Amino acid sequence: MEKEIRNIVFDMGRVLLHFSTEDVISPYFPDPAEHALVYETIYGSGDWVLLDDATLTEDEAMARWKAKLPIEWHARLEELFARWPETMTPIEGMEELVCELKDAGYGCYVLSNASVRFEKYYREKSVFSHMDGLFVSAFYKMLKPDPAIYRRMCEEFSLDPEECFFIDDIAANIEGAAKVGMRGAQFPSYDVASLRSDLVAAGIRI
Repeated sequence: MEKEIRNIVFDMGRVLLHFSTEDVISPYFPDPAEHALVYETIYGSGDWVLLDDATLTEDEAMARWKAKLPIEWHARLEELFARWPETMTPIEGMEELVCELKDAGYGCYVLSNASVRFEKYYREKSVFSHMDGLFVSAFYKMLKPDPAIYRRMCEEFSLDPEECFFIDDIAANIEGAAKVGMRGAQFPSYDVASLRSDLVAAGIRI
């Protein structure tokens, strides 16, 4: 018999907040050829993931990127990297959903693959003020979908994974959570109404 769900665990990017590489890069490199090269340098190289598990520091990442890009682009690159969290705006309806879940008595948590920069910007995002705990990959040097990160988060906050429901935009991350006993749902293209239906179907009171 399944245990009652008591806690809702949210991914951050594309679940609670918008995240788009287009929004990050285009204000500084609108030319298509420049945009493509910057995208490949930052995201296609895998360096962004290395920031998320703290294998790479921000200074090391910037040095790598500058070595690959023309020197006349460096000032724009630095501004892009300094200001990219500003592009992470709230997804309409998600903070309200979090508040409803809290009012219904559920614990609410964040489990995100994110860099140490999170510590500098999360207070500016009001949705995090409603959370009972924040678990960010870089501070533990672990990444979703490795089952170990879900176990570690549950240990950190004294949660039973079988009493947790996990929401993420990436199917592989839902599958990773399932390996430790967490039920979950993939968040479909910012469709909050569909997510609500998934929560209700799982027996969650909203």
